Amino acid sequence: MSPEEMRQFEASAQDDPQLMSELSFLAEVNEAIGENDTAQFRETVKSIVSRRQRLNSGRIRTYAFMRYASVILIAVLAGTGIWYFTDKEEDEDLFEMYYKPYSEMFIERSADTNAQSKNAARVLYQQGFYQQAYVEAHDQLTTHPEDTDTRFYLGVTALELNHPEEAITQLKKLETATSSTMLPQIKWYLALAYLKQHDTEDAKVLFKELSATQNIYRSHAKEILKKIR
Repeated sequence: MSPEEMRQFEASAQDDPQLMSELSFLAEVNEAIGENDTAQFRETVKSIVSRRQRLNSGRIRTYAFMRYASVILIAVLAGTGIWYFTDKEEDEDLFEMYYKPYSEMFIERSADTNAQSKNAARVLYQQGFYQQAYVEAHDQLTTHPEDTDTRFYLGVTALELNHPEEAITQLKKLETATSSTMLPQIKWYLALAYLKQHDTEDAKVLFKELSATQNIYRSHAKEILKKIR
């Protein structure tokens, strides 16, 4: 903005309540940019934008200054990597916040060769060899499609390897085919897979079910339901 434009702007601002209101909006956004917490930043800016949209409903007047400021604001937000206007980014953030590989406290060992073969994918997954576990689980299910334990590990391994579609396919098959003791784990990772796929409606159904019963994921499910759109 040139010095002359700045003088004109300052003069206009003194007599124009709408322009002063818009300046207040920019000041609030600028303060929000200074926040260290990304999630809090997004919530603050969303609140500001929502409030301004309500206040400005029906207004069509546009100022040259505001056009300049909008471009600057977009550049700042993009430059900081904190662009928040897509629901997909929110889903990704929630997934990254709550996802952890499935962990078992104890894995039963067996001298039986068939049992060892059956548990191979399970052991590889727990050791962090996810690609090998993925291949082993596929091989095991080719000959033993009824093996629900291996199918579960195929599902969570697919999710770990960023294949949420396959994770959904495998875990959905287990919702009615597995003992109740494993249902919370199945629902939790299936819900996360839906979240990863930006299918928030199906994810919310499962998070609600988890939040309504006693299980190790209950508190996290309640937290996500408060944050999910």
